[in-house]
This record gives sequence, structure tokens and C-alpha cells, in this order.
Amino acid sequence: MLSIGIDLGGTNIVASVVNEKYEILGTGKLPTATPRSADEIFDDIAQACKNAMAEAVVEISDISSVGMGLFLIIFYNYANKFDKINERKKRQAERLKSLVEEDEKAVSKLETAEEVK
Repeated sequence: MLSIGIDLGGTNIVASVVNEKYEILGTGKLPTATPRSADEIFDDIAQACKNAMAEAVVEISDISSVGMGLFLIIFYNYANKFDKINERKKRQAERLKSLVEEDEKAVSKLETAEEVK
């Protein structure tokens, strides 16, 4: 039974294939190279895992579990970015709702003015 342990750190991404005795069979290591997108970081996490499996001479089907530890500041930074994006989207939605309400009022006034004629 083999597992992959991933360390997502502020400097490096390290993945290791380990057996049930926690002996390291293969390791892949890439620089974290922040700041960059989460997609790019996850691509490198996958590549580090592939490199570790290649060094261990195992296939993905040999892996029964994966665990990951991460550097909290990276997670915090991305969480903050997502919060800021969500706040901006919320403001945009509120502004759009306000514009729609203004348009509805304008249409209602026009309809009332047409009825009066």
C-alpha cells in the first residue's frame, strides 16, 4: 500500500511516495514560485507527484491515498483574494440590481405618463 505525501511550502512543493513503513521510495520537488494562480500551483503539485512516482517506478494505480500539508500564508493569501473577488462581485450585483430598479421606475413613470395622455 503506497501513499503520496505533499508539502506545499512557501519555497518548494515536495511530493514523496511512501510505503506502509513510511519509507520514501521517490520524491519530486519544484519551486512554489508565488505569487501566481492557484491553477499553476496545482499543476506543479501534480507534476511533483508524477516526478515522485517516476522516481519510485510506480503508477497512479499503485497509490492508495494522498495527504497534503500547506504553508498557511499561501492559503491565507488565496483565501483573501477570493474574498476580495466575492466582495467585488457582490458590489457589482448590488449595482446591477439598483440599475434595474431605476429602469423599472423609469418605465413605470413612462407608462403612467402615457395613461394620463
